[in-house]
Amino acid sequence: MIETVAVVTASAPPRAWVAPGNTSACSGCAQSGYCAGATAGRRGRGRQIVIDDPLGLSPGESVVIGIPGAGLLRAATLAYLLPLLALAATAWAGTRFALPLWATLGGALLALGAGLWLAERLGRDAPRPVVLRRLS
Repeated sequence: MIETVAVVTASAPPRAWVAPGNTSACSGCAQSGYCAGATAGRRGRGRQIVIDDPLGLSPGESVVIGIPGAGLLRAATLAYLLPLLALAATAWAGTRFALPLWATLGGALLALGAGLWLAERLGRDAPRPVVLRRLS
């Protein structure tokens, strides 16, 4: 289970909106401007996630939310690998069968779009973050 601390920003049972906290690898480090961990923490600011609220949360509360590691791996594979494989397979087929460059590029872009669309459709049933426990 991959966990992070989040703050409840709004609540309307049975749902709550949470904002993940700034979790960087080492915010006090002098190299934080160049560190991938610190950069990833800054990118998530302002983002809110809708979760189920079985605890009756109130705005301002801190909670620990989590998502199964396998679910996150599946979502990442769908989001990144599926469109890339569709693009690469179409580009390979276009060059293998000696299609004109415009047809190969057009087909590859169409396959990329189809891969993104399919990833979005298949990702709808992916596991969602859940509240694990209340901190405050």
